[in-house]
Amino acid sequence: MSLKLENVSKTFVKKKENIVVLDKVSYEFEPGKFYAIIGHSGGGKSTLIKILGLLLDFQEGKYLIDGRDVQEMNETELALLRREKIGFVFQDYFLDPYLKAYENVMVPMVVNRKIQGDKKELALSILDSVGLLNRANHFPKELSGGEQQRVAIARAMVNDPKYILADEPTGNLDRKNEKIIFEKLKELSNQGKGIIVVSHSMDIFPYADVVLRIEDGLLEVENAKVNS
Repeated sequence: MSLKLENVSKTFVKKKENIVVLDKVSYEFEPGKFYAIIGHSGGGKSTLIKILGLLLDFQEGKYLIDGRDVQEMNETELALLRREKIGFVFQDYFLDPYLKAYENVMVPMVVNRKIQGDKKELALSILDSVGLLNRANHFPKELSGGEQQRVAIARAMVNDPKYILADEPTGNLDRKNEKIIFEKLKELSNQGKGIIVVSHSMDIFPYADVVLRIEDGLLEVENAKVNS
């Protein structure tokens, strides 16, 4: 499943002034690759990843998912794509404080009828894959920041999405936990998932197959590994 942008532009209005956040951005993302998106704050990184995740509209251009124009899809089709094909990881985790770790992982399963079998068992197996089986019955407040982010990654994995989009997933973490998160995301890309990460950390470079820089709404390839 490819994610293809064709001359996508996004403008916000601030104090009656049009601010161009994305300016005719064109790029095609492919599964099985780890993409890092870097750039200064306000350059358009988060806007881009929200558009890719179908969380934000745009004014001009086309966004094609497997050749289909998202602007021609209805709300039901878009919701299915968000639910079943795209997983999200954010800087602030967004875990429910009243649910245990395994219950947080189970949340996306509630509306996914395709998931069969014991949902708790599946949640536990995914927590095991991120090294947190022994923390499954803990509430978020009982977990470290790095552990909470791994729960968030497990939650993003539970519907077996084709892509995982991560917006500053290590922004609140120390370098040790940052390394753990990047290594897990790299492992997922090696398993065939498309990983797209917005990050301010230059430590992401060794993990990325493609580094994209976005500044003043313009996207360009900063670096791409040969045979990535």
